[in-house]
Amino acid sequence: MLLLQFYRVINKRVLEPASYSVSADRRFLLLAQSISKIHRHSYLAKYTVYDILTTESYPLTPLPDEVGGVITEGPPLLLAAWTPKGHGLITVKDYDIFYRPAPRSSTGYRVTETGVPGTIHNGVPDWLYEGNY
Repeated sequence: MLLLQFYRVINKRVLEPASYSVSADRRFLLLAQSISKIHRHSYLAKYTVYDILTTESYPLTPLPDEVGGVITEGPPLLLAAWTPKGHGLITVKDYDIFYRPAPRSSTGYRVTETGVPGTIHNGVPDWLYEGNY
């Protein structure tokens, strides 16, 4: 029901979210779209952040320096999740973990730099653990 109402709020831009999550402080929505499966439970998705107070929406990027200029969509991410308090974001891109204290924060942190596709999967489970059991 919430997604149907969201389509009405942002009618000028059709996002077609496949899933959503609400920040702990209930100020932001995180909308996943353009999902492409990798394994049984893992996928890549592009994310949009919707600010409930200002009714603005913008693409999610792992680091602030990627926000320069006008971006119509963010990069595909392996994971995007809210922190347990406030509205910080954890993202996983190219098997490395990133943290932002707020969606539009001018600071962001790359937590890992060791991600290697097929070898080192920081922040997401290995495909081995997605088997049929």
